[in-house]
Amino acid sequence: MKLYIFLSLLIISTTTFSQPAKVHSYYDRFWKRVENASDADYYRLVEKTKEGYHVKDYYMSGALQSEIFCTGITPKLQFDSELTLYYENGKPSQIGRFKDERPYGVHQFFYEDGTKKNL
Repeated sequence: MKLYIFLSLLIISTTTFSQPAKVHSYYDRFWKRVENASDADYYRLVEKTKEGYHVKDYYMSGALQSEIFCTGITPKLQFDSELTLYYENGKPSQIGRFKDERPYGVHQFFYEDGTKKNL
């Protein structure tokens, strides 16, 4: 019974206090920032973390386009971490580390069906 009450309170508090993610910015197909969603091909959600920012870009369809952790987001993204890019079908297109916003080390590339490219 106590477990049931605890789980019920947990669910209620999570749904009551969690806030929906807010769109940080919109971008056209050339990654130029645009003001209106109607002009956009992508949108960005940013979540503040202890270490910086968790940045996720999405296709306007709602499919995840990229994901990276950043130390800063203005005036541009500052990052030293792994970046994953996705096709609109949800399969990864590229996975690799970046250092000082530049590719670092080995990067993996994939075809749209998910098979790895041999470069």
